[in-house]
Amino acid sequence: MKTAQIRHPDAPLKTKVNPARIRLKSEIVFGSLSTGCRGAGVCKVVPARVATNDWKCLHATAWISITSDQKIRFSFIKSTLTQQMVRRYFSWHLFQVFEPFPMPLFVEKKFKTDKGLTIKPGIYSVVETTTALIVDF
Repeated sequence: MKTAQIRHPDAPLKTKVNPARIRLKSEIVFGSLSTGCRGAGVCKVVPARVATNDWKCLHATAWISITSDQKIRFSFIKSTLTQQMVRRYFSWHLFQVFEPFPMPLFVEKKFKTDKGLTIKPGIYSVVETTTALIVDF
């Protein structure tokens, strides 16, 4: 005979979030913060809903996710990139970051982490699909 398990109403639910399935649409401003968003790298990340075409800095829309091996993934939507941006930031299928970029709080909250997600300086490979340029940091 099976007995029913009753959960106390105040007990937390045991849910396991798979961060690889969560995606966050964001606007990525290219450049380095120390140079006023000039040069290569990631200068700013803002929610896509607050993005505007009035910005003078070069920017594109990307889906942010966390890979199964805990890397930050930017999937840049190709239709939001100009040819100039592709030549400048994704030449030879490489993306360069000159200075560390700590991800903003809204990203950390979305992925339920408090470990401080940071993109480290380096040169990262770019994978091209029909709709995106993908960079794993």
